[in-house]
Amino acid sequence: MRASSKRVTAVAVLLTVGLFATGCRKAKARSDFHAEEVTQEAKFVDGVSDDTIKLTQVASFTGAQAGLGTEIHRGVLAYFMEANSKGGIHGRKIEITPIDDKYSAEGGEAGADKAMQDNPFLLVASSGTEAASGILKSLQKNESKKIFLWGSNSGAEVLREG
Repeated sequence: MRASSKRVTAVAVLLTVGLFATGCRKAKARSDFHAEEVTQEAKFVDGVSDDTIKLTQVASFTGAQAGLGTEIHRGVLAYFMEANSKGGIHGRKIEITPIDDKYSAEGGEAGADKAMQDNPFLLVASSGTEAASGILKSLQKNESKKIFLWGSNSGAEVLREG
C-alpha cells in the first residue's frame, strides 16, 4: 500500500473514531449543552439532526496542494460512503461538503467562514500549512459556535499552540 493511501486511510479512521468519541449518539452531545435548556425548537446540535451529521472539509483543491486535498477528500468520502451504506453512525448518515481554500491563509479563513454559515458538526481533513492559520483564525472568530477542526494534515506550528 502506498504511503499516501495509508495516510488517507489513517485520516478516515481518525475521523470516524473522533465522531464516536465526541458523542454523536445523542444529538445534545456538546459538553456545554444543558438538558434544562432544551426547548421544542432546539432538539439538536448544529450539524447533527435525527438523520444526518454534517461535516465540512476546507482543504486545498487548487493550488500547490491540490493533489493532496483531492486525494484526502476521496479517501474520506469513500470511507463515509461505506459507513453510510451500513447505516451511518447511530442511524445518522454522514454528509461532507468540500470547500476549496486555494492553499492560502486567506482562502482557509474564507472557506471556514463560509462553512460556519452552514453550521457543520465539525471541520474535517484540512490539508496544508498555509491554509491552517486561516482556518484557525476563522474558528477563533466563530468560537461561540464550538466547531473544531479534526484530522488536519499539516505540520503547521500554529496547530500546536494554545
